[in-house]
Amino acid sequence: MHFMFSFSRWWMLVSLHWAENRRRYVLGILAMGGLLLFWFSVVLAMDAYNPLSFSYQFATFYIGLFFTGCLFGSQVFSALNRKREALQYLMVPASHLEKLLCGLLYGVVLFFIVYTMLFYLVDIPMVGLAGRIAKKAPQIYVQGGTPGQGPGVYTIFGGGGGHLPNDAGLYLLMVYFAVQAFFILGSIYFTRYSILKTIIAGLLLSLLGSLFIGKIIEANLPAGWQMENLFDWYRYDKPGDGEWVRLPPATKEFLTGIIKYSLPFIFWIVTYFRLKEKEV
Repeated sequence: MHFMFSFSRWWMLVSLHWAENRRRYVLGILAMGGLLLFWFSVVLAMDAYNPLSFSYQFATFYIGLFFTGCLFGSQVFSALNRKREALQYLMVPASHLEKLLCGLLYGVVLFFIVYTMLFYLVDIPMVGLAGRIAKKAPQIYVQGGTPGQGPGVYTIFGGGGGHLPNDAGLYLLMVYFAVQAFFILGSIYFTRYSILKTIIAGLLLSLLGSLFIGKIIEANLPAGWQMENLFDWYRYDKPGDGEWVRLPPATKEFLTGIIKYSLPFIFWIVTYFRLKEKEV
């Protein structure tokens, strides 16, 4: 077990990674902050009556998270795609598990924390500025007779506010971590053009999944039966008269939970074994 993981050895690996990449990370943080500030400034200039609404903040946070998170994830093990850096990386005296956990610490955990903090460092003062701009704008009535005014700050875990579903953010976070894990796997699986190849592979897998559901599962259901989702089927003989087939609630919740939460871990496990293959 000590050969597989040693905290002191892993911490030295984490420190080494920071020493080698801190300049790149600092520049990346400044670039993300600058892009967020630029985008919010554009939104303020375009809409003086309802600036930086919950929808704008929601879209900005998750679009930026997906774009920068997947881009950063695709670089976690990119050193393995360059021969000289790959040899140096593989010769570092640390186990495969320690190297994987180091990559996930920077690429998943710290990136998400830093991105979220950076978003709110820009978002909170800009929302305050948006409120002052809205008060100075001519008072027109929009959407149900409400005067134009600045919104509150969107909270990713407290519901979106406005017309946003409370669980929309949580659902997108689950999708994000799965997609980013797939890009991390792509960074170690594809040696050249890893980002492009990962995108193509993801689209092909999505297409195959859709074809499997539409052309195989639904095509082989009994006559008149249709899928509502993966675990519910129904048939309408006539309006107001239908039949349903459902899995037991506990079984449905268990299978749904596996689908929701297991994908990132599956991709990380595959990444671990791919990392072992690279060293061999």
